[in-house]
Amino acid sequence: LTYTGIENVVSEYSQRLSDDILTGLAPNVDPEILKNPIKLKSITIFKGVEIEAHPGAIFSSMMMTVTISVLTPFMLTIFIAQIAATATAVENEEKTLETLLTLPVSRFEILLAKLFGSSVIAILYGGFYLVGFYFYMRSFTFGLYENFSMPIPISPTIESFIVTGILVILSMIFVTSLGVLVGALSSDVRIANSFIGYLTMPIMIPAMFLMFTDIQVLPLPIQAIIYALPTSYPLIAVKSMILGELPPVAVCGILYSLTVTLLVIYVAAKLLTPEKLLTLQYKLMIRRKKKIRFALFRK
Repeated sequence: LTYTGIENVVSEYSQRLSDDILTGLAPNVDPEILKNPIKLKSITIFKGVEIEAHPGAIFSSMMMTVTISVLTPFMLTIFIAQIAATATAVENEEKTLETLLTLPVSRFEILLAKLFGSSVIAILYGGFYLVGFYFYMRSFTFGLYENFSMPIPISPTIESFIVTGILVILSMIFVTSLGVLVGALSSDVRIANSFIGYLTMPIMIPAMFLMFTDIQVLPLPIQAIIYALPTSYPLIAVKSMILGELPPVAVCGILYSLTVTLLVIYVAAKLLTPEKLLTLQYKLMIRRKKKIRFALFRK
């Protein structure tokens, strides 16, 4: 701290000394003009509109917007999968899930209740997380923001909001159904959390691709993998919505996501029977023990 204070004093003294020397050499000229004879004026053209701002500030603003917009549905899907799997695994571990399935309530209604409860908690959890992440990102990019001469021409349409909302809801239902399946097939919370880790990677990798690159420039196999996941379509729609251009693949993704989501819900409802759950849990436990024994034998 002492060294920094000395540097500040020396820098201030050097600045004033240079001003005095320049004033003596050219009394009628402002010293600042002699120091900086050329001034730059930055103009950025974005979608045909001229904005008086540095390109770095525009890029920083757009990058933060894209990052937060893509992270919103991504974090919601992760949170909702963890909550659904953990809640179901706790019921399974405490033997309350079997009791619940013996009540005179349809399995579909039980599944819908789990989907709704997990979705509400995930939305609240994800909202608080993203607010904190927004201010965290602002602390890094605050120095790059300027007062733009006019707003950046980003105008999402009502149709894009509707399509994006539908895709986000379908993605949340899809992931919640998977979380319920994972929790129901897990004998305890520890196993459920380990299985959720395997589900996180297929969701995280497309999000990283979509956050930093255009899906159209990716190789066809990677595009096929991304399009095969219903969780990718909300990310595609949100990123495209920022530029006001909704791609046709996002609209087609509604039908695809709805089909896959209904299929997963049907499978989850069919598996929510005490006999099937006990049989599948026993088979998974035997396979897990065999893998552990094989790993210990190799060591």
